[in-house]
Amino acid sequence: MKVWKLIFLLSQIINVFQQVYLPAIAGHLPPKIVKSLKHFLEFCYLVRRSVLDEDDLNAIDEAVANFHRDRKVFEELGVRPDGISLPRQHSLVHYRILIQEFGAPNGLCSSITESAHIKAVKEPWRRSNHYEALGQMLVTNQRLSKLAASRVNFRSRGMLTGSVFENSDPPPLVLPPPLVDTDDDDGGAVDEKDIWGEVVLARKPSMSLILCPVHLITLSPVTSIPFEAHGLATHFNLPQFPDLISRFLYQQHHPAFNDDLDKVPIADCPRPTGKI
Repeated sequence: MKVWKLIFLLSQIINVFQQVYLPAIAGHLPPKIVKSLKHFLEFCYLVRRSVLDEDDLNAIDEAVANFHRDRKVFEELGVRPDGISLPRQHSLVHYRILIQEFGAPNGLCSSITESAHIKAVKEPWRRSNHYEALGQMLVTNQRLSKLAASRVNFRSRGMLTGSVFENSDPPPLVLPPPLVDTDDDDGGAVDEKDIWGEVVLARKPSMSLILCPVHLITLSPVTSIPFEAHGLATHFNLPQFPDLISRFLYQQHHPAFNDDLDKVPIADCPRPTGKI
């Protein structure tokens, strides 16, 4: 569907909506509200005309004045107790001078500026790291503008038509030569500066994790810890640690046991021996 057909269809839908809107709310809202909306719709009908003369401009001013007078009902009813200060409603007073300067709006929709706001502000903001983002947003918009200008230039030169491989064979894939290891370097460092890979091992453990049936203990870096249950209990100040392991082992040996493990005598539980 062409753009002008879509605009015409939307204008017809809006006209029908405005024709049935006032009869629909009449009797359900206070009369002053209905009257204020009537003046606002009159303004909307006038500014949507393709051609506007001096009489139309005077009618626009009259509709705006009547709307500003009757909209005070929203302040009186407590809908806007602090007064009405809405940018789009304030823009109504500038329509006459702008029409005289630039011509009839002819159904111009303010969502055009919202679309530009998304491209120029919202999307660059999402691409930034959100810290002092203004400079990043400006750089993003600048680069996007340069890319768009380059695309127009390339298209005018015919550089974006077809494929770059249409009239020539694709370049062969060049692989790096295979590495031939003739020396035994297991006992020393590699002599060459450029190497394919390097593995650096940690000098010491950075963190120790001790897992028991009911505890997960994360510790700061340590150099050595005991490996026996009683030694671990003393080291981490957990005297119940050996008993917890014993009850865990009892549960593993008796899978059908569904009662509370605390009720099992510790003497009936196997004791942990050896390293953990």
